[in-house]
Amino acid sequence: MVNAVLMRRQQKNKQGESESNMNMTSVIEGRLKNIEQIGDLQILFACESGSRAWGLASLDSDYDVRFIYKRAPRHYISLHPSPDVWTEPMEEKLDIVGWDITKALSLFQRSNPSLWEWLYSPIVYREQEQFVNTLRKWVPKQYSQKRLMMHYQQMAQKQYKSLLNGGGKAPAKLTLHLLRSLAVLRYMELHATLPFISLWETLEQIPEGERLKMVAQGLVSEKEAEKSSMGKAEDSPDRPCQIQAYLQDLLPLEPTYFLACIERLPDTQMEVTQLQELLWNELGL
Repeated sequence: MVNAVLMRRQQKNKQGESESNMNMTSVIEGRLKNIEQIGDLQILFACESGSRAWGLASLDSDYDVRFIYKRAPRHYISLHPSPDVWTEPMEEKLDIVGWDITKALSLFQRSNPSLWEWLYSPIVYREQEQFVNTLRKWVPKQYSQKRLMMHYQQMAQKQYKSLLNGGGKAPAKLTLHLLRSLAVLRYMELHATLPFISLWETLEQIPEGERLKMVAQGLVSEKEAEKSSMGKAEDSPDRPCQIQAYLQDLLPLEPTYFLACIERLPDTQMEVTQLQELLWNELGL
């Protein structure tokens, strides 16, 4: 009886989430059109980043919209160049940030992790196919696995320390983020390729995935409960031990385990010529 009630509640939540997402997609598209008009710019690509792209969103999660834009050539030949970042005021659970094409391509050359996550986000709002597909085609050969892996290792180390320092009040959201960082590192260690954006897809490709799926599902439910209790994490003296158990399930006892693997990886950086040609082509020069 309890399971049946739980299933009906989950189905209702999924239906509500689907309707909410459809409504928010319309709101997001409206905001993007408004940005183009008031900013005198053209959006080449817009996507969801963060928890919704990772498959870890709750009903109350924010929408983290990220986009790449370009301006008319005259904006790039000016005594007072326009800013290369566009930031919208936070409202209606919407966090909207954009990068100018010059900034995006410069960061692409340096294997920026955020840009990589944007390009492969499963939730895309806008896409100029020729531009975006060109970047996606270059990623497998040009993006540095060493730099990406170092980024996730540093994130995992920071998250690990924060969780342990939090004692019994470590929030489920932070634990989930640590779990994703470690899963990405484990995937890259085993497969020597760029990982998936979704935590669930990543877990399917590592030996410890099945056990960790159960852990992650429990943490998602716990995160929902924390949201409904005004964001307060449950005070549990066993939490640090639970965190250690998660790490033991993932084999490494702590994020420093992956440093030896990172050290062995070659570093790469894309030649600027191709990126420069792509920029000039987009600007019609």
